[in-house]
Amino acid sequence: MSKITVGLIGLGEMGSAIGSYLVKCGINVISDFSERSQQSQKRSISGGIVNCESLKNLCFESDIIFSIIPPDRSEGVAKDIVEEKRRNEFQTIYCDLNAISPPTSIKIGELILGAGIEYVDGGIIGGPPNEEAFPKVYVSGKSANKLKSLNKKGIDLRILSENVGEASAVKMCYASVTKGSTALMTGALITANKLGVFDTVMKEFEDSQKNFHNTMINGIPNITHKAYRWIGEMHEISSTFNNAGLDGGFHKESALIFDLMSNISKNKMHETKSIINEISDLA
Repeated sequence: MSKITVGLIGLGEMGSAIGSYLVKCGINVISDFSERSQQSQKRSISGGIVNCESLKNLCFESDIIFSIIPPDRSEGVAKDIVEEKRRNEFQTIYCDLNAISPPTSIKIGELILGAGIEYVDGGIIGGPPNEEAFPKVYVSGKSANKLKSLNKKGIDLRILSENVGEASAVKMCYASVTKGSTALMTGALITANKLGVFDTVMKEFEDSQKNFHNTMINGIPNITHKAYRWIGEMHEISSTFNNAGLDGGFHKESALIFDLMSNISKNKMHETKSIINEISDLA
């Protein structure tokens, strides 16, 4: 049996790490990175990912396609895949691993399945793979079982049901707390800063809520470089809540907070207080 080829759309921190680990495990991994930054190209080549040079080649050569991109690009990329299918016949499994709401995944699934391409709904929980731990990849849909051979090869595969949207629902509910709580803490500190009680509030958290205090001190500075990636995700979470009968307003506000955070200066190391000062000036 010939080796499986995985086509990778998205060469960010997560995508390139998963791709490189798959290569380590004997999987062919290809991606079109001709127009990516020099840094992305070097990272991909060093990880053994092969440049297939076009989306057409990626679709034609891949047994499985992983889409690991910002959520606001998910639908557009799915449409590009469908357009390629109209122009050129190919067989593949398209797996959307992006942080999207169940309704968005169902919509993308209808597009992909309608074009005669197999579709898997997915969601990633955890950091990029390393020697100690792999990210959990929840998947659902009728073709989800066909990903079994990739389990423990850079991903901890969790197969759910045949229902498209179920894996995305797990991701949305989980991230609504993990990332939403960071936005809540950031928002509370922005408000405290504007009201002149930042130091008092921080001291109170240090005295009575040490876990929150540690996250404020260590967690907030660690996300400034990736806050921009979470803006779209917050809108998808808001949509998920709204679809479940809730308002979804909290995560719309979270999107605003991450948008503000993404606009602070990137050319220096930040402590929490300086981050909050900068965001307060922008708010």
